[in-house]
Amino acid sequence: MKDEKLKVLKSIYSYTDSKLAVFDEDVNLIWSNDKELFKGVMNESFYTPKVRILGIYGFNGIKGIKSEKEMLMKTKQSVQLVRVIPVFEENMPEGYVVETVNILSQMSRFMTSYSSIGMHKYLSLVREISSEIVFSSDALKNDLELVEQYDLANRAETLTNSTYKALSSVANLEELVNYTVKNFRTHIGSLSEQVEDIVLAVIPKLKQEGVDVKYSIKSGINAELDFSRFSIAMLNLISNAITYNKSEKKELFVKLSKIGEKAVLSVTDNGNGIDSDTEKLLFVPFATSDIAKNNEGLGLTIVKLFCDEFSSSFSYTTKVGEGTTATLTIPTSRSSLTLKAPMTGHLFEKYSPVEIYLYKSKV
Repeated sequence: MKDEKLKVLKSIYSYTDSKLAVFDEDVNLIWSNDKELFKGVMNESFYTPKVRILGIYGFNGIKGIKSEKEMLMKTKQSVQLVRVIPVFEENMPEGYVVETVNILSQMSRFMTSYSSIGMHKYLSLVREISSEIVFSSDALKNDLELVEQYDLANRAETLTNSTYKALSSVANLEELVNYTVKNFRTHIGSLSEQVEDIVLAVIPKLKQEGVDVKYSIKSGINAELDFSRFSIAMLNLISNAITYNKSEKKELFVKLSKIGEKAVLSVTDNGNGIDSDTEKLLFVPFATSDIAKNNEGLGLTIVKLFCDEFSSSFSYTTKVGEGTTATLTIPTSRSSLTLKAPMTGHLFEKYSPVEIYLYKSKV
């Protein structure tokens, strides 16, 4: 690509908030406002005649495709939704401009009333089928172990693990849909009881994994929000605290306090802390570190969506080698009534959000 053309492109895109890169015709990185993000795309084909959405490894021919496309691009750090715009010279691509796309805003465009209903039904069906497979394969594994058929039992366990991964991903995708179409049920309830119910639900399962759980919950804190959305956000924080904790003896401390008119929920672990490379990926949808590469990388994205929707904030403190404290700050309700936590029964059911999100710490 000629220097003059590159200079024009850099000028055109100099004010964008998106992550941007310019590649030559051989998909070599020429310039980017975030070289760390794009440096892993070397020799990735942006287009093929047959595949119009997903990038495919291998250079298979691109002549004649002149319009911009949106696709998923696998970089060194993460999977990104990007817009690829070919730069042509005499009908042949001289290079490409690649711009990251906000996946949530794209989902908002897609989610018309009819498509959102269809997506909900589809994800609900997949979740129901996955739950049944997990239940059956888990029971089959136990039966096979009783008759000492350990090879078959191991296969059943592999099936259970694979299905749980699907179940976990579907649960987080459902959350993205909920936020995209604003599917909320907001009311005033006891935040103190909700936090306590979640902690009591996770303790038995975490103890089985050798995690020491302690908690301190101030009573009488009420809030106005969607408690199902809050539960998923809190479970993601707990799941992250366990997933990224590679200590020999894992510890978890959950605290709910009140400062002024705000409720402060903190989840503290004794893991290795968050290094600078991982910090860059914390809020990038579908980005995961090597430690949790089998997860879908949506946990903190969902926490951030919760904060944006319910006037809350998220922060964290971390020290490499010592651990991390993740903190949610939530406005409290001024209601002086003694309120109950709504819809808490589902937290204790098999394959509830507790089961799904805590399972991620094992894969």
